[in-house]
Formats: sequence, C-alpha cells, structure tokens
Amino acid sequence: MRTSTLLAAGLMTLGAVAVPATVSAQPQNVVCTGTIGAIAVDNVEVPEFARCTLNGTTVLGSVEVKPFARLNASFTSVRGSVQATEATSVVVADSTISGGVEVVQGGIARVLRNSIGGGLKIEQQSGAVAANGNRVGVGVAGDVQLFENLGGTAVNGNRVSGNLQCKDNLPAPTGGRNVVAGNKEDQCLTL
Repeated sequence: MRTSTLLAAGLMTLGAVAVPATVSAQPQNVVCTGTIGAIAVDNVEVPEFARCTLNGTTVLGSVEVKPFARLNASFTSVRGSVQATEATSVVVADSTISGGVEVVQGGIARVLRNSIGGGLKIEQQSGAVAANGNRVGVGVAGDVQLFENLGGTAVNGNRVSGNLQCKDNLPAPTGGRNVVAGNKEDQCLTL
C-alpha cells in the first residue's frame, strides 16, 4: 500500500506498524520505536535498545520496556501497568496508570506527578531515581518501594495510601512532604 493511500485512510506509520491517527474504536498492539501521540492502542512494547515516546496516548493494556530501551511517557493513560527491566531510562510524568509501576535493574527512573492505581516499585537502578508528586494506591492500598538504588534517590510530595519503604539505597534517599497512610519505613522514616 502506498504512503499516500495510508495517509488518505487516516493512518500513520510507526516503524512497521500502521496505527490510526486519532483515537480508534479498534485498538492495536504496538511495538514502539518512535513517538506515539493521542491514539488508543492495546499494549505497548518498547524493544531492546529502542526509544519510545508516548504523548497523550491511551494504552488499554500495559507498557513493557525491554533491556537497554528508553521510555518517555507524558500525559498518557495506561489501564494496565508499566513494567521495565534493565531499561536504560524510564520517565513517566503527568500520567494516569490504573495498575502499578515497576522499574528494576536499570539506569535512570523518574516517576513524576502521576496517579498510580497500584503500587510503585523502583529497585536496583544505577542512575538517578526520582519519585515526586505522585498519588499512589488510588482506590487501593498501594506501597512505594525504593530498594537498592545507587544513583541518588529523591522522594518528594507523594500521597501514598499504603507504606513508603526505602531500604539499602546508596546514598540514602532525600526529600520530604510525603503523606503516607501506612508507615514510613527504614531510610524513608523521616521523609
């Protein structure tokens, strides 16, 4: 199919996948290797070494970030969860995630000003970590767990319906103004 035919049909090409240019009634799974705007998709996979930007995207399933990949999601709605293992960089900002966010064994992790239905876990990151301005555990008891991060961890202004747990981070996390319904534990006791 020629590019002009795709454009005439209201479609845009994202890598090798054609997705609707506006919010669609029939979402599709997407392997993201570029930018996805204000459309609806079922699930998003960011493959190894790829860069993916989600901007105003509606994800009806989950987002999975593979090793050495980069995700930058803003103003995005995810009905499932966001999961990243060994990712180089994960930034999720100003978004709504109905499930949880889990970022483990990677580089940079920045989770900023989000509404997260489940829990937030950031563990064994070698780069800078920031968990700032999030509402965690919306509708359920959700914990924030920050474990064994080595690049500096900032924890500021979160509202947590469960516990705020910080352990074995080097250096110890910094921050404050966190409102926690459960317990502030270990390194986050005074935050």
